[in-house]
Amino acid sequence: KMLKHSLSAEDGTKQLPWLREQLSSSKATWKFVVGHHPVTTSGSHAVEEADLIQDFRSKLHPILQSEGVAAYFCGHDHDLQNLKLDDVEYVVSGAGSKVRVLGPPGDGALFGVNQQGYILAKLNANTLHLRYFNYYGGFLYDRRIQNRT
Repeated sequence: KMLKHSLSAEDGTKQLPWLREQLSSSKATWKFVVGHHPVTTSGSHAVEEADLIQDFRSKLHPILQSEGVAAYFCGHDHDLQNLKLDDVEYVVSGAGSKVRVLGPPGDGALFGVNQQGYILAKLNANTLHLRYFNYYGGFLYDRRIQNRT
């Protein structure tokens, strides 16, 4: 029997305090968090999993915001997106396989496209430079993010 994995199956009672502690004690120049599920999205899951995403956001976003996280990277939605809530950038790169139709613009939507593609990231002490490309290497979008720490 195949079990469907979802956000509701995650045990945040241990993971979220652990994440807050790790971020709080970090002396890193940049703080990034990588996860599977989006915190905000314009992808197909914005409608399909709206309640789960809202619940996830209500628990995770305040931690990312208060602990100085510059960006949260994820997949799950099969598209390319850039969104921003408060001071946290949300980068979705799940377009390495079959893409899905975008849903309505998610909270903080800056860019979204339902094309296969990838993101090239370049980092220095002050700036994270994200460049979005389609499957054929064609340029799609450019974003520069300043360090929050």
